[in-house]
Amino acid sequence: MFISKSGRIFSSGPRDFRLNSLASFPIKTLERMVDGYVGDETLALVPLRPNQHAYQAGKSVETALHHSVVRGEKAFDWQL
Repeated sequence: MFISKSGRIFSSGPRDFRLNSLASFPIKTLERMVDGYVGDETLALVPLRPNQHAYQAGKSVETALHHSVVRGEKAFDWQL
């Protein structure tokens, strides 16, 4: 859906309009549904491995990056 920009007298070109998207609502709803399914159904059947950082309390992007850096440093030290 396109809406004409305010302050424009004539709406003749593509720069005279702006996109009005309602896609964020359905996408966020779908994301919550998938997240709930993965958290409740899938993880009950197939537990996560210790190196998996998603869907685990106390683990985050920071812990995943820290783990990767530590492994890289150990590999670098091993080759020296």
